[in-house]
Amino acid sequence: MTPCRPVGTVKIEGRNYSAQTDGIFLEHDTPVKVIEVDGTKITKKKKT
Repeated sequence: MTPCRPVGTVKIEGRNYSAQTDGIFLEHDTPVKVIEVDGTKITKKKKT
């Protein structure tokens, strides 16, 4: 995964996708959880 500021790239099942957070910045390789998919828009948050 690339850094998210708040948009970046995430790898899901071996494929890269553009995704965004809900406004927070995430560093490179931070584990994330997909919280919403709306068409081609993927929203994620930091995995706890």
